[in-house]
Amino acid sequence: MDDVTSHRYGRVSAFAAVAVLAVAVAGSASLALAADPVSSAAGSGVVAHPTPDGDAEPETRVVENGSVVNANGTVRPPGCEAIQGERRLTVDAGREYAADGDAFGYDLDSVTAPACTRLVVTLVNHDDVRHQWVVSGLPTATYPGGYVAIEVAHRGSVTAAFVTPSESGTYEGLSTLPQHEQTGMQLPLVVTGGASDQSTATVTTTPDADGSAPGPGLLLAVVALAAAVLLAARQ
Repeated sequence: MDDVTSHRYGRVSAFAAVAVLAVAVAGSASLALAADPVSSAAGSGVVAHPTPDGDAEPETRVVENGSVVNANGTVRPPGCEAIQGERRLTVDAGREYAADGDAFGYDLDSVTAPACTRLVVTLVNHDDVRHQWVVSGLPTATYPGGYVAIEVAHRGSVTAAFVTPSESGTYEGLSTLPQHEQTGMQLPLVVTGGASDQSTATVTTTPDADGSAPGPGLLLAVVALAAAVLLAARQ
């Protein structure tokens, strides 16, 4: 091998080594992001709570004929890979729906919805006093204070949306107005089918001890190395 060829081979080899290293680093970074969907999901609907103790102020929005606290139709609670669908319903509230011995009531005994579902609720007030529906026990990472509230000031309605949590179970729902809960205004939210039961396609990108296929970083590095060797041979 003459000096010119040796020098050219050395430059190609150095270039190949740098290319392999760059591709391997890029592949490793992509693996890290894939393993941490929250970190890689900026703008995708997954948000972390602004304070580690979950003590951010609830977001209150005044609307015509009432108010809404922590309304949310787009942000996925922790554990939700996607918003699985939407359910719309109307909840009627007032004296005419009270059980025997109670002053007020709702027309439903409970509200049922699947996990990770956008729930659009229209609360209709049939009285001249305020009525509300407050759901508590929700994840504070999405709902500061852990609750959602819909309040209607007088006869009429207010509509708001929120995304149900990923954990199935019964979440307390009631009116927090003085004496309203005690006089019949209880309406729990029943969440069915936790996020672990949802059918979602998953792709494993990390190497396993049983000899499964390597992740993309290693594969790209091997391809780059092969190309560099071929280029060097042709030179």
